[in-house]
Amino acid sequence: MKVLDDVLIGMLRIGIWSREKLNDSELSDKSSSDKFNNNLGRLISESCLMSERQWNALFSMASRNAVIGIVGSVVSSIGRSLESPSSTVSLLPETISAKLKACIDRIKESHLLLNVTIAQVNDYLCDRGIRPVLLKGQGVALEYPSPTMRQCGDIDLYVRPDDFKKACSALSEICETDGGSLDELSHHAAFKKNGIPVELHFKCAVSVFSEYDKKIAEITERYLHCPDGNFRKHSFGGKHDVFLPPADFDAFYLLYHLIRHFIYEGVGLRHFCDYAVFMHSHSGEIDKAALVRHFNDTGVLKFYEVLRCLMVRYFGVSPDTLPAAGPEDGGNAPESAGGNFSRRVWRKSEKMLALVMECGNFGFFMFKPRGFNSVKSDRLRYYLRKADSLSRKLKWRIRIFSLFPAYVSGEFPRFVYSHVKSALRGGRS
Repeated sequence: MKVLDDVLIGMLRIGIWSREKLNDSELSDKSSSDKFNNNLGRLISESCLMSERQWNALFSMASRNAVIGIVGSVVSSIGRSLESPSSTVSLLPETISAKLKACIDRIKESHLLLNVTIAQVNDYLCDRGIRPVLLKGQGVALEYPSPTMRQCGDIDLYVRPDDFKKACSALSEICETDGGSLDELSHHAAFKKNGIPVELHFKCAVSVFSEYDKKIAEITERYLHCPDGNFRKHSFGGKHDVFLPPADFDAFYLLYHLIRHFIYEGVGLRHFCDYAVFMHSHSGEIDKAALVRHFNDTGVLKFYEVLRCLMVRYFGVSPDTLPAAGPEDGGNAPESAGGNFSRRVWRKSEKMLALVMECGNFGFFMFKPRGFNSVKSDRLRYYLRKADSLSRKLKWRIRIFSLFPAYVSGEFPRFVYSHVKSALRGGRS
């Protein structure tokens, strides 16, 4: 790994495993405390030697991967560690410090607005007899040492298929619509409330391979159509508590969502941090045998093996937190950190992390889109942009083919079909 890559990953590990997140047994464990202090001390030493140019590059990487909130929290901790009554040491150049503070303030404001919006939408649906379930996002943010460390985005809500039309009708009364027609390729309706994108789903996910769609639906029904008592609940300040998925569902869904987006367009480091903190918080509640079975039944077990290695190796997740998928070629990887990883899995985890660092969140930074703004015809410009999108995603699949050939080739027919149909549908509107 490059030096700045190493610093960024180090900051993420310090951030998501901060003292506030460690439980009492870990805090009383001298080895855990010493390890935390040693990691922080090493990071302070490396950070003090960084130039303004390097800090700019580091924050650019953090922003691309949607982890600027975690990095900002760690930089603040490092700054406090350097402070003393007789010292005027400043970790960051003044211009960098001002930029970081502005970013952190925007993230905090976004969290407040999202939480208010979640409460408003949830109350409106609940008052009409519809119980939505909050997916990902602000629900996962609750697992961080501080929720505002997580850079937030949109709001994803799940409702049962038989409630979907009623829920869409209700939301159209208080939200702006923000999407086209629904068909078999579109498993959600898009709205905006308070300027925040709100996606209402009647399917939680489309499978990597079309033959597993039924299995995904069965897993969703098993956990999200269960009695209310099985859900986790949180108050976002509204009249009604917001329902969060059962821990067993999120243990599967959060990682499956990561896998799906990685194949489709790439993901950022935030997805890995989300899963790390979630599993750390809920590992004891999860049926791990069922979790492995779900990954196997949906065709992504080998992908999970690589992700497990990456999480343990780079993000500091305990090997016991993520269940092993099975015998892994004798665990002959170097420094396998107790995870019993094969050399094949070990090498793939390295390559996967390098691709994640390069592509940024949802692949926005590897292949930059072209606007074709000079083209006068709206229809021609639309088709050129669609062709550019297809080209960028094809290039991404070429990059990851050697890493996961079966997944890329298996997903390819659905990928082409969805792009062509989407382009034709939009071109007629």
